[in-house]
Amino acid sequence: MQISETKYQKEVIEIHEFEFGNFFYFQNFVLAEISEGINFDWPKAKIILDIANRIYPINFKPHYISNKINSYSIDPTIWLRVFKTKRRIDTYVVVDSNPSARFNLLFEKQFFKGKIRKFDTLYEAISWAESN
Repeated sequence: MQISETKYQKEVIEIHEFEFGNFFYFQNFVLAEISEGINFDWPKAKIILDIANRIYPINFKPHYISNKINSYSIDPTIWLRVFKTKRRIDTYVVVDSNPSARFNLLFEKQFFKGKIRKFDTLYEAISWAESN
């Protein structure tokens, strides 16, 4: 389910659409819907971080929700570069009902230095993010 199909679309502060995906900035989280077949790497992540730096105070740590509605790859080493910037992410949240998602998260955990959560539905992930 895409964010545009939910009641939460009305709570979006800013929307940024790119060829590599759509990014929705909420009060306390960023929601990503990355495009099919994309390799999400550092140059793309830096664009998203630069927008976050403009929207959120530098000491604020938003959650990052990846709504995996498409199949794409992520360069896990981007997390090492993210943590070298001033922008911090509170929790990396993945929405994916695919059984292989847990394996992918275990691999990414080797590079991500923060908390990781997985949810099967977008509603569960947003509800959790809004209360944490």
